[in-house]
Amino acid sequence: MPDRRRDTDPESEEDEPWRPLLDQFERILNNRVVKMAMGILKDKAETSPAPPKRVLTSFTVEEDDVDATFVMLLTQPGFEAWQSQLEQLQKSIELWLQQGLQHQQICSNLHVAIFSEDEEVAVHFTKHYHAFLRACRVLPLDDRLHRIDGASTRVAETIEQMRNGMYLVSEAGQLSSSNDKGLCTAMQHGNTVVVANYIDMKKEELPEIFEGLFRFRFDLTQVALNDAVKAILRSMAAWSDKRYSGKMKFEEGLDGQYAETFARRIARKKGNSKAMQINLQEELGRVVGRQTARLLNERAKGSTVDKFWISKGDLLGQEPDITAFQTKPWQELQAMVGLEEVKASLESFLCGLLVDFHRELQGQRPLRSGLSKLFIGPLLKMSAIYSSILLKSTETES
Repeated sequence: MPDRRRDTDPESEEDEPWRPLLDQFERILNNRVVKMAMGILKDKAETSPAPPKRVLTSFTVEEDDVDATFVMLLTQPGFEAWQSQLEQLQKSIELWLQQGLQHQQICSNLHVAIFSEDEEVAVHFTKHYHAFLRACRVLPLDDRLHRIDGASTRVAETIEQMRNGMYLVSEAGQLSSSNDKGLCTAMQHGNTVVVANYIDMKKEELPEIFEGLFRFRFDLTQVALNDAVKAILRSMAAWSDKRYSGKMKFEEGLDGQYAETFARRIARKKGNSKAMQINLQEELGRVVGRQTARLLNERAKGSTVDKFWISKGDLLGQEPDITAFQTKPWQELQAMVGLEEVKASLESFLCGLLVDFHRELQGQRPLRSGLSKLFIGPLLKMSAIYSSILLKSTETES
């Protein structure tokens, strides 16, 4: 680097007080040790490997554990409907091994797609599936089970390293199209067995590129949800027995439509059984709050009340009333010139509240949409409208 210093008189140095700092910086850059260190860091950055795959704890397996591991695989909750398919798989593997097929050919027929709302269900199944394949000697006894996050920013590099063993791909629906292609390549080549878990996704929505690659497609969404609903209803009965000595009754009963809709709302929330119980207790607290408000209101009107009766409105909240949203900010929005798309979207959102209420009563998933994308316009006006509508929608659900 050329020396930029020049002879200057004291007055010019005062005009450029930064000059000594620049000279010092140039001397540092010219230092050989610094250059070597910068070169090493650059090489390391260019050759840095992909983040290590997460290793799941595997079950200890012996060679003669084939029957035991298969029984454990069959008894996994939610897989009862596919028992015959799994039994066929066991017979197929036994035949392929007797025929002397290469492990690469066998592994390519063992990929599994799981459609569930609970990641732990897929983890437990994969662990037992892994143990079974190791006991069959399709995979080495000391094979390690890897877990790949489909939503990871560097998942492509991890997929490229897939060569041997079993991999659980969590949230496989988050994979981009290019990563889907990479996963397909790994499934077709090498001694690799893939269990892909798709959360909040239907079997029919599986990308076409995987057609014929997954030997099994297990849809556990309804199975897991129904089991959770039953568990919540049992907990509601226990709550009534413990807190009210069994006197508290629900409209249509605990086997009726309203109690099941209430339980299904809680079951759709993510989390393990402990989190589900916490959510249940919180929601029951809101139910008691709504019941108390209703009873006090009825008493104030002179009506006869039943202290041990939980109505449909107590359980689920009041049915949305669209006219309740037509407040002053709403009227101001209607008076604004333009913003037709915003007005139409907002009306669609309000109608959706009523549609969702009835969808839940029919056991269907609500189709809720957010409000954030609707408001493009004068900030203060939009803020007032947003808060007003959001407040009303919260009151409707609470």
